Amino acid sequence: MMHRLPLAFMLAGLLLAAALPTRAQDLTIGLSAPITTVDPHFANNSPIKAVARHFFEALVAFDENLKPVPALATSWRRTSDTVWEFTLRPNVKFSDGSAFTADDVIASFERAPAVPNSPAPLGLFTRSIKQVTAIDPLKVRIETKYPDPLLPTMMPEIVIISSDYRNASTVEFNSGKAMVGTGPFVFGAFLSGDRIIMTRNENYWGRKADWSKVTLRMISNEGARVSALMARDVDLIENVPPDLVQRVKGANFTIVQSRPALPVYLGLDLGRDPTPFVSANNPAPGAKTNPLLDKRVRQALSYGIDRKAICDKIMAGTTLPAGQLLLDGLFGTSDKVKPHPYDPAKAKALLAEAGYPNGITMTLHGPNDRLTNDSKIIQAIAQMWTKIGVTTKVEALPWAVYFPRITKREFSLWMISSGAIAEMATALNSVVVTYDIANGKGVNNRGRYSNPQVDELVNTAFLTLDDAKRRDLLVRATEIVADDTPVIPLYFYSFSIASPKDIVYTPRLDQFVLAYNARKAK
Repeated sequence: MMHRLPLAFMLAGLLLAAALPTRAQDLTIGLSAPITTVDPHFANNSPIKAVARHFFEALVAFDENLKPVPALATSWRRTSDTVWEFTLRPNVKFSDGSAFTADDVIASFERAPAVPNSPAPLGLFTRSIKQVTAIDPLKVRIETKYPDPLLPTMMPEIVIISSDYRNASTVEFNSGKAMVGTGPFVFGAFLSGDRIIMTRNENYWGRKADWSKVTLRMISNEGARVSALMARDVDLIENVPPDLVQRVKGANFTIVQSRPALPVYLGLDLGRDPTPFVSANNPAPGAKTNPLLDKRVRQALSYGIDRKAICDKIMAGTTLPAGQLLLDGLFGTSDKVKPHPYDPAKAKALLAEAGYPNGITMTLHGPNDRLTNDSKIIQAIAQMWTKIGVTTKVEALPWAVYFPRITKREFSLWMISSGAIAEMATALNSVVVTYDIANGKGVNNRGRYSNPQVDELVNTAFLTLDDAKRRDLLVRATEIVADDTPVIPLYFYSFSIASPKDIVYTPRLDQFVLAYNARKAK
């Protein structure tokens, strides 16, 4: 008779195994961001989503260059303006041996936008969906509320769980009970903020991973992460600090750099007057209590940032200055929108014109363990702003603490990155469209900016099947947002991956670090 081992005993055994010398079939990755949940639907948060891709898959996937490719769906087609059909991949099994069917798709689309206490709900990606139904066990029909030309590009964001766990809580995923997926790895253990252990899914329908066992270790400190690599305690790390790149290369490791694409920007509180961390110094009569509500102040702050110095000096040329929410040339970006040049004189003039000739005092919040040099960058911005008459304090916090506080709108200015990088419609809808959580609009609009003209252009773009017309609508919206400056784009981030020369890693445009993408050198 078989007896189940207590979970604590199983975890202890897995941790002991993780501490033993790494075998040739094992891979240990050092991640920079602490992971606090493995619930794949918990939040639109890049570190959480990247981890989920080891265990779960979507109907459609993004390849390394964000091109939609078949995954659990082998094909899809639009049968009318508001109906899509997806043909599912046959003979796919979940890690518990059960068959993947249309019921699992339905359960996943019901759960994904409705996870309790989510700090960034996935409703952004299901906002157009009216109903998901099964045509037969291997075909689903998705009916939308309106014509949605972007539906296939939304599909990679909703991974498919087993229908047996449609009502599972986040706690049940974190314990491993609900971690039943179709992906290339099988869940082993999760210790919040410390590590995740997984084994190769020997019954995976696609190419098998090169590694029989993978451990994801969370090492937020940049120096400690590099030291772990040099000591061979880990086999691969992300986010190598620019000032340590030559040291790592000199120790016979390989570093690959992704294309700069992840938008990093400053959020501004435009929904409160006053706002807790901003005050004016003897403002002129009629000036707003919350200076951020004046467009001229927002523009002054943007002109007061030397993006080129940040990219060239702090980031050693690995990033690109940003003037809009997507990398230039991607769908919906505007050729007319460029990063504001560093112009302290213009910044001071704009502040005086807005009624703040004596300056402003504020606090800028940011993470200290999410992106390479993130705390150094907010310190540099604070120094730049102080030179234009905006006395700025800095508070840098661990990501696990910082991210929930952003969602609760506890700050007045904050640094954040956006994971919506495939098309401008998604980026604008996420960050600047008027906040309407029930309808999946403005879900990451933490500053509560609201512009009816922008809303109209973006919402119309989502309904427009003609690509040329949709692009024109998004370009116009992008130009309005660039002028209004509800957020301040800083730079496009590039992830670096370091590994021994016998491991080959292919970086992704979405910056996800996936064990599946690490291959043994031939």
